[in-house]
Amino acid sequence: MQPLPQRIGKFEIRGKLGEGRMGVVYLAYDAVLEREVALKVMATSIESNDELRDRFLQEAKAIARLANHPNIVSVNDLGYDEQGAPYIAMERLHGRDLDWRLRHDPPKFAEKLEIIIQVLNGLAQAHEKGIVHRDIKPANIFITDSGTVKIMDFGVARLADRSQTQTGVIMGTAYYMSPEQIRASKGLDGRSDVFSAGVILYRLLTGKNPFEADNVEAIFFKILRADTPELAVDGRRVPELQRIVDRALAKNPDERYPDAESMARDLQIILNKYRGVVPDTICFETVDRRSIAPDPVPPPRPVPPPRPMPPPPYPVSFPWARAAALFVGLGVSLVLVYNFVVDSQPRDLVDKPTTTSVMEAGPLQPQPITPKDARDRDTSDAEQESSKESELPNGDASPEPVDVNPKNPEPTVDVPDTSSTAATLAKDALIALTDGDLDRARSLIEKGERLSRSAADWVDLRERLQRALKKRELEKNAQDTAEAVEHHLNQADTHMKAERYDEAIASYRVVLELDTDNAIAQIGIASAERLKAATNVQPPPPPPGRNFVPSVTVHESPLSEGGGFDLRGRQVEKATGEPKLAADLLIDLEPANVRSGQPYTLTIQLVNNTNAPLMVKELEIVSTYGEMPSSGRGNRFPAQAESVNPHSTAVLYQAEAIWKEKMDEGRIEVIVYLTQQRGSLRKSIEWER
Repeated sequence: MQPLPQRIGKFEIRGKLGEGRMGVVYLAYDAVLEREVALKVMATSIESNDELRDRFLQEAKAIARLANHPNIVSVNDLGYDEQGAPYIAMERLHGRDLDWRLRHDPPKFAEKLEIIIQVLNGLAQAHEKGIVHRDIKPANIFITDSGTVKIMDFGVARLADRSQTQTGVIMGTAYYMSPEQIRASKGLDGRSDVFSAGVILYRLLTGKNPFEADNVEAIFFKILRADTPELAVDGRRVPELQRIVDRALAKNPDERYPDAESMARDLQIILNKYRGVVPDTICFETVDRRSIAPDPVPPPRPVPPPRPMPPPPYPVSFPWARAAALFVGLGVSLVLVYNFVVDSQPRDLVDKPTTTSVMEAGPLQPQPITPKDARDRDTSDAEQESSKESELPNGDASPEPVDVNPKNPEPTVDVPDTSSTAATLAKDALIALTDGDLDRARSLIEKGERLSRSAADWVDLRERLQRALKKRELEKNAQDTAEAVEHHLNQADTHMKAERYDEAIASYRVVLELDTDNAIAQIGIASAERLKAATNVQPPPPPPGRNFVPSVTVHESPLSEGGGFDLRGRQVEKATGEPKLAADLLIDLEPANVRSGQPYTLTIQLVNNTNAPLMVKELEIVSTYGEMPSSGRGNRFPAQAESVNPHSTAVLYQAEAIWKEKMDEGRIEVIVYLTQQRGSLRKSIEWER
């Protein structure tokens, strides 16, 4: 274990808070401003990597652009240590991250919504400044002791005006990545962070990830294709929350919330409406959308009984009123009898016109002739002409024209113009093309061409029809292709579950023949080939575990530091036997068979077997490996737990690091300093090759 540095720049190092991919975070003290800070220093292993170095500095610039927002961790300083490694001094936070809270202290219903609302408020500020976080997950959301939510680790944030992500490089954590992140799409915007926030909201409400799977490839597959399980309580839908979750987790960014602020507003409405109404400990179920019970149908509303008629405004008891009513009834009866007699007569009698002289009728006026009358007249005239021709000998002579009414000639009949009819058909055909009714458009065009080829631009309509038919054919082919892709992807999924990897690879290859850019098939082939290779190769036997030998826990009382004490003016000598403290230290190195280059975890716990709490002041870890000198002596730092309850066990320190070959033989000594004049506890652990 590397010793802690004494100072970095102007900061005094007091302990180690954590370690990540981008660097190490120390607990430091700023003597100038007299405050504690979290000092993040770039890891030595990536210091020489110019790209990662630029990304580390980018994080500081990104956070600095978001200064003074209550939901984003603030930056106090930026500089370089003695070796030239850059560091960021950030505000010191007291509390726990959301990942720890989900596992150990789940928030209540109202707090869950408040957490996401604060996260969305911080993201809205970042997106307004052109910054996309790209790695929103519970581990990067910190909840302070006062309840304020802080977004941390902009290590993979991307400035909109300067892209730092290479094409094809996927960054982020699998469960919380958006579909466009999985596809490594260019032009990623804030809607990707909205998707990640939606995943966290779903996990807060249900205690589960919406796209749970056994490996990264399967997680990506579900994020890209699977429907989100629906929220329910006792098998019933929760439509208000479901609408928010569905919109946040939409596969298509255009169907998602356009910004984080819009989602925060909808959640605030839900919070205001149900705060204090929904139980704090409620946990929503997750059910398949096809199996959820339908919404209950409300019972029919009862039909009220008919209202009684109101009484007359005055009593009808006068003799003249009764006589008037009798007279009216008699008149109505006579009218009904008359209508019945008239309706029972034959129609030719009723409709027969009366004879009127020409003088009485006045001059003869021409009457309008309907098209039907014209057709009937044409047919009648044709039959008469045919009969006259049949009466002539050999049909040689022609009958002389007869002027039936020379003074009042019959009006001419208007024959419909075929050109105007064709123009009307052309307009109707154009409307049918616009509406997509191609069969009707084709029928109208063919009918119009038969009437008149010159009355409308049938060539242009024919070309439009052909283009529309071609487009419809292409859309049908695309739909058929999509259905075929879906079919083969389902087959590949079935083969993968049955561990038939060769058949799965074959199905994925068929998909790539239909859609060469299908990301699911590309990921599926890589996953199937990897699993196939893993099943054919036997893993090497694990190396034998090391034999860690712990010492006994030694309690050093403060009485051992002097020769005695004064009691009411009388000198009392030190007791010959020091009091024993019923407490023990546990030191664990896991795994026991760790090899060089592999990660290991060091855990230090305090077991309190007394009847009073033990208050922990500081912690000191001294490491000795092989023939190398000891490191860490004198470097005290705060423990993770400041107190241990009676008859309880608490973790004072836990860290993960990489095992090195020089550590195959060594010794670790732990010293825990207690408060309230309780002295200290000391214990060590040793091991050999």
